[in-house]
Amino acid sequence: MYRGSNLRSDKPSMRTRSTSRLLRPCRRWDQVTWWFSLLFVVPMLLISADALFGLGPDRGSDHVTFNVSDAATGAAIPGATVALGAEVARTDDQGKVSFDRPRSDTVVQVVMSGFLSAYGNFDTVHSGDQRVALRPVSVASASETIVPTATSAASSEEAEQPITTETALPTLTTPANSSDAGDVGSGRVVDAQGEPIAEALVATGDAFTRTDKNGEFSLDDAVVADELIVNAPGYARQVLPAASGMEITLERLDIKAAYLNGNRAGDEEFVDGLINLIEQTELNAVVIDIKENIVFYDTKVQFFIDAEAVAPTYDAAALVKKFKDAGIYTIARQVVFKDPLIAEAYPELAVKDEAAGGVWRGWQGEAWVNPFQQELWQPNIDMALEAIGFGFDEVQYDYIRFPSDGDLSTADFGPRYDEENRVATIVEFLTQTREAISPTGAMLAVDIFGIVAIYPDDQGIGQRLADIAPVVDYVCPMIYPSHFDATSIDVGGEPNALPYETISLSVELALDKMPDMDLKLRPWLQDFTLGEPEYGPEEVRAQIDAAEELDGSGWLLWNAASDFTEDALDPA
Repeated sequence: MYRGSNLRSDKPSMRTRSTSRLLRPCRRWDQVTWWFSLLFVVPMLLISADALFGLGPDRGSDHVTFNVSDAATGAAIPGATVALGAEVARTDDQGKVSFDRPRSDTVVQVVMSGFLSAYGNFDTVHSGDQRVALRPVSVASASETIVPTATSAASSEEAEQPITTETALPTLTTPANSSDAGDVGSGRVVDAQGEPIAEALVATGDAFTRTDKNGEFSLDDAVVADELIVNAPGYARQVLPAASGMEITLERLDIKAAYLNGNRAGDEEFVDGLINLIEQTELNAVVIDIKENIVFYDTKVQFFIDAEAVAPTYDAAALVKKFKDAGIYTIARQVVFKDPLIAEAYPELAVKDEAAGGVWRGWQGEAWVNPFQQELWQPNIDMALEAIGFGFDEVQYDYIRFPSDGDLSTADFGPRYDEENRVATIVEFLTQTREAISPTGAMLAVDIFGIVAIYPDDQGIGQRLADIAPVVDYVCPMIYPSHFDATSIDVGGEPNALPYETISLSVELALDKMPDMDLKLRPWLQDFTLGEPEYGPEEVRAQIDAAEELDGSGWLLWNAASDFTEDALDPA
């Protein structure tokens, strides 16, 4: 996005072909410029000071043992789930579980029903004897901020010291076929008419599943907490006690969101005004920048800290709480692969320039990271989980693609740069993200080029709608009328002057590519002026009407300055 203007550099002029009423041959765009997780929002993680700071005599051990206890009583907790990286096991009768010592820094998570989850990092220099005290849920409310503490294993009389290096994240997925768990939840998910909802997410604590074509699910073998989160695209999330033989009815929910850019998110008066606009109109949601070039909040994801990409403009937990207190659905917008600061800090992860050498740059001089480099994936997934930990209902990836705006003839992506490998890379990253966040009950959305909603190929950027839609919860094509012209889409004139017709045709063609997934479609609409005519209430309303007349589950309004046309919106 260009700050201070209403253009997004992720929105190229749409001048290619389609399957109907689209006139020109296809070309690459190479010259266009947990609600339930809140129960665990911040854990009480008591790890010995010797472990945190690399002290203790056994840090060279080949194994690491976690001793899990009740912070309130000191009693050992058997059956707690401990995840050390990808390894998952449960504590024995003495509350202990051992792993082979990892060879690199690794995330550790500890989960037990009835306790706040714990999260931290285990470094290679840490002691092999780790002590984790879980705080009972009854000790603190779900919204309470609890400062993690460290106690020394050498002396229980030492004063507790605050740890400021970590933020709670949701727990890892535990396979639903674990052999030593009991019967905790099964049933059927239906809509208000009693029709089954397929692929609905059913999540609990550290496990999740999705309903089959009959709307049925079973978590019989899962390790679950006391509640289930049930969510599906186009429906309002439900949180309810776990039981067997449940019939769960979800109510429809169309998200109608306004965009809040990361700079203005720190302006309390402006935020109050946006909340008032949402409360007074049909809007019910907000899309908030968490990362675009810089990270807009104080992230604890070390990858971005080390790149000096963190420049906080707002307190994420406080901002989300403010919107949630007003009953507003919150979406975290996270720019992924157009990441110039990361490309400069980690040039080995950037797109290379095979002609000039060094890092490849687009028309604006911006560097891009290379989506083929999987080292980029986990830090972005960690950030998505962190956002959910703050209370965001949904994470929305933007620039989830390969670059298009520059001289691609000199761009070196490696030997696998063809359409099938580009698409497979984007799909695999999205699949991994969705798997990671699903236990929280949150949704995953992706922004895609408007052109991708229309044409069947990937347009050279790795986005192919038919492949992306099945692995995410929402697809948000950016179908701005100002980004088409009469040679690219036949709406009877200049598309910018025919906003209703342009949105209607774009949505129709998008839905053709995602059969039986209509409620996953939620387009971005234009609330800004680019060219003629000037956009006002009529033009904005025409787009909304077109989007609502076809199947889908809402829309999003884009204005780079977050200034919206109130007269285009119906009253609340």
